[in-house]
Amino acid sequence: TVVESAAKALELLGINDGGSPANSDCINELKVNMIITDYCMPGISGYDLLKRLKETKGLKEIPVVMMSSEDVAERVKRCLAEGAEDFITKPLQIGDIKKMRSHIKPARSVCCSAAKRKVSSRRLTGKSAERRPRLSGTVSA
Repeated sequence: TVVESAAKALELLGINDGGSPANSDCINELKVNMIITDYCMPGISGYDLLKRLKETKGLKEIPVVMMSSEDVAERVKRCLAEGAEDFITKPLQIGDIKKMRSHIKPARSVCCSAAKRKVSSRRLTGKSAERRPRLSGTVSA
């Protein structure tokens, strides 16, 4: 699952402005096993996104990998100290992808605001009239 900003990632993960889950009645659940985010983004930075995720019950155990085109030692240290699993400098190399795979944990269910979608009866294989959207398991902001 890919979103265009940290704010959209927080919305997708069901986090409100106060850093807590937006509501306790989930419409749908998103399974997340890793979050990959850029450090520099408009609005909320990747570092601020990392902090919000690590402060939120139910999300803090999800591994977060930070990326940046700038190799600034202080940024790397700060992100790792805040709980990032890794900090990768762009452009990505095959070795970086292999290294990221080692950080993936079993997917955790996360409340999200995405609505369930209806599927036509021709496509159904079971009795249920609803089907969950296909999601890759990672959120990239």
